[in-house]
Amino acid sequence: NLTTNLYDKMSKEGKFRDYVAPKVRPSGRSIQVHLADSVERDLQSEVYFALPSTPVGERRFRNLSMGPGEMSIHWGLKEQKLPSADFRYGSRSYKGTTTE
Repeated sequence: NLTTNLYDKMSKEGKFRDYVAPKVRPSGRSIQVHLADSVERDLQSEVYFALPSTPVGERRFRNLSMGPGEMSIHWGLKEQKLPSADFRYGSRSYKGTTTE
């Protein structure tokens, strides 16, 4: 068991004494503490207490850090189907027409 609660840890270290009822446990919940807690674990929490990975269905909505020079595409445009290369918007005009 790598964890204990804060009450038991402080009791074993002699941080307090219970003169009134030493055999009666206090009510409520105590904070869970890792036995191997150290400054290194606190400063590098992402190494020792890694967060779960993002679910597959949610990954496209997350901001991923891009490397230098990489293009980022908005998540709403990633699955967009673009028109073919010969597709043009608008209508064709007559060749002899000018704006003058």
